Amino acid sequence: MTATTPTTDTSAPRTDDIDDGTGGDPIGRGPTALMLLVRRYGLVTVLLAVLLVLVGLPIGTIILTSFLSSPPRPGAELGSFTLDHFATLLSAPQRAEAIWNSVRISGIGTVFAMVCGSGLAWLTARTDVPFRKVVHVAAIAPLFMSGLVGAMAWALLASPRSGLLNLVLDGLGIPLTLNVQSEFGIAMVFGLYYAPYAYLLVYGALSLMNPELEEAADVHGASRLQVLRRITFPLVMPAMLGSAILIMMLVIENFSI
Repeated sequence: MTATTPTTDTSAPRTDDIDDGTGGDPIGRGPTALMLLVRRYGLVTVLLAVLLVLVGLPIGTIILTSFLSSPPRPGAELGSFTLDHFATLLSAPQRAEAIWNSVRISGIGTVFAMVCGSGLAWLTARTDVPFRKVVHVAAIAPLFMSGLVGAMAWALLASPRSGLLNLVLDGLGIPLTLNVQSEFGIAMVFGLYYAPYAYLLVYGALSLMNPELEEAADVHGASRLQVLRRITFPLVMPAMLGSAILIMMLVIENFSI
């Protein structure tokens, strides 16, 4: 006797092989390609749309208005294209001087803020300085004080004629006059109150950096200056550049008028 092997009918299509028209994904085997796209890019698309409405639309309106003879108003026709606004802005010598003064003071204030903020960030993140928590709190303390209050306080302290610090220096016979109303004084006040932005960004970058890189350079005989120049600075440079741009924009917007 010979045993017969049962055969299966392969002519009928299996359910697993049925294509639903979504790129070859069989029915019942996970989400479709459209659902995957929605899951991956849906939230990003919504956030970009909100950002476009809240930020892009006002900026676009300002840019459009700068090239029109009259500002766009509801129900009115758009003004004609013109460059007179830019010509008026750049032709007057007072305006050009004001722009240069704003850029110069903002640049000095940004440098001062970067030196103070980055220095304190390096002390708290890379050294065993005593009272580290106190230094950390002091570095971010200007964030909790209004810039107007700080400016008034420094006007009372370092006014060239009646400032309290100048009175103390004069009483001690020290020939030094602090003038917070000067160009450097204004930049210094800006630098003090925007230094926390540099501190927070640079401190985060230093905290995330692997300290074994600096330790390896130290073991191989590199000096502290070489470690800073070849390892620390290149790794934290993106954070420093980002904080410098942010501080520059925050300082220069104080001269919007």
